[in-house]
Amino acid sequence: MATFEKIFKEIVSFEWDDGNDLKSWKKHLVTNLEAEQVFFQQPLLITESKDDFEEKRFLALGVIL
Repeated sequence: MATFEKIFKEIVSFEWDDGNDLKSWKKHLVTNLEAEQVFFQQPLLITESKDDFEEKRFLALGVIL
């Protein structure tokens, strides 16, 4: 089983649908660019979401500069 560190080190890009722009801002007060930046900074805490989604989702907590 791959570790979170290995999975997220392989990120090369993000794909956002049009609906995510406003949703991310309303729910989390972050832009899509800020959400992307968190994956490339330290410290970074990642855990698998326990919500019942059809696709695998993760929660990330980190900082942006």
